[in-house]
Amino acid sequence: MLLTNQLKNKNLFSTSEESIVQYINDHPKEAVAMNIIELAAAAYSSPSTIVRMCKKLGMSGFSEFKLKLASEINSFILNEKRIELDVPLEKGMDQKQVAQAFINLHFQALTDTFNALDYEKLTQAARMMMAADSVSFFGKGPSLLIAEDFQYKLLRLGFSSVCEALEGFQGASVRPNKLKRVAVFISHYANSIDVQERMNELRHYKIPIILICANSFSPYQKLANLCINIDNEESRMKLGSFSSRTSMQLVCDILYGLIFESNYEKNLACLVEYETYRSNIRTQSK
Repeated sequence: MLLTNQLKNKNLFSTSEESIVQYINDHPKEAVAMNIIELAAAAYSSPSTIVRMCKKLGMSGFSEFKLKLASEINSFILNEKRIELDVPLEKGMDQKQVAQAFINLHFQALTDTFNALDYEKLTQAARMMMAADSVSFFGKGPSLLIAEDFQYKLLRLGFSSVCEALEGFQGASVRPNKLKRVAVFISHYANSIDVQERMNELRHYKIPIILICANSFSPYQKLANLCINIDNEESRMKLGSFSSRTSMQLVCDILYGLIFESNYEKNLACLVEYETYRSNIRTQSK
């Protein structure tokens, strides 16, 4: 989990540590530039309390804590404070402030996701898709749109792929055939009965599963062969799936980039061939 998200968990800290955490949340850039004595004075605390807080967060001490916080500090380039994920707007904002809130939110999501990338898992997922004869995407709501976009990109490269909503009659599509298949689930919470039922069917037919989700507590992670977790703390009581959508879109775009780069010349030729074909069709229809 990102350090900046851990610092928002009030249940994690003692009363004596809360003033330190509050100061860091309110003044992240200043905290990174301070030594431990300066931070203790600014937060009306003590160096020993800061060290205890750092160790509670899994750090060896204040130096490691500052390095970790600094690695995430780019999230604040457009704004001094982190943007609230669930309701990024405040009452009384004008048009420019609304626009600024959303650009800050998306930039924050992109930076958070980039800082937490697991390149080994991304590479493994890309290889699993490249090794398959057919890739099946599953999603629901905003996640379905991301899945459809990914499927379209693969189709342009000549991959055999399908995309289905996690509801309805898609159960029959998991029945065995001669194709070597892999299934990709894109889901924020990955905790619905639809996810469980579809994963169980795929496992029954020994079809490998890749799960991309923003819920590290999903009960169905154990059903997947590979799980790519996105560190996003949106709740269900939110204005919309803005931050999580941006995060999952970035992960899928990176996976697509890894697939494309693995056979660059061939994939580039596929794009040229596809766009030439589409151009000829449009010309003929006029």
